[in-house]
Amino acid sequence: MKITLVLLKGDMNHIEQQIWQRDMIQWNYHVFYYLLAGASEEERKSFHLLKPEEYHYLNQMTKKSHKLHWDNYYESELQDCFTVEGEDLKHDFERLQLAMEMVGFLPSTRKQIFSLLSAILHLGNIRYKKKTYRDDSIDICNPEVLPTVSELLEVKEEMLLEALTTRKTVTVGERLIVPYKLAEAGTVRDSMAKSLYSALFDWIVFRTNHALLNNKDLEDSSK
Repeated sequence: MKITLVLLKGDMNHIEQQIWQRDMIQWNYHVFYYLLAGASEEERKSFHLLKPEEYHYLNQMTKKSHKLHWDNYYESELQDCFTVEGEDLKHDFERLQLAMEMVGFLPSTRKQIFSLLSAILHLGNIRYKKKTYRDDSIDICNPEVLPTVSELLEVKEEMLLEALTTRKTVTVGERLIVPYKLAEAGTVRDSMAKSLYSALFDWIVFRTNHALLNNKDLEDSSK
């Protein structure tokens, strides 16, 4: 019986790894659609979720079909689900949640992860304009997006605005705040989004590997 129990535990650990690895391979961009399709009404309000076509970053994906074939995306009213290449994304979101739970992600942690993903999408919607024709200083065209991103990232709105519109430089004995030019601002915004996404992905991989190693150690000690 003990041998059978150990074998069953080993199989479950293998299943956990398979589920998580499969989801991590598909994480790039798919996860945004999982979230938008599978979130409950309460989660949609909490994460300020919009429709996929209302996000600049996801619109870019639909225009570049050679990347992940998101041109086949549509919203089905009859099935009440999002479908990409025949996949039920609501089911995929549930499977992703299960995989997270199996490797030890608490509900509060999952909420933070999805909040950050939503922030990244909203961040991509920020647009810039020149303050005046003669001045290189820039302003944000749609400042109503800032409070949403600020809330989702849990940072002060003033700090977010400063990071998106200015950079700090240090000269001899002096620290300057220089506004970005219009051509630079979009790149800075996208770099911020990519950095957030990359850091989140790396952190999830680290936490997952750590959890799976701990499970393996427990199994080895029980033999």
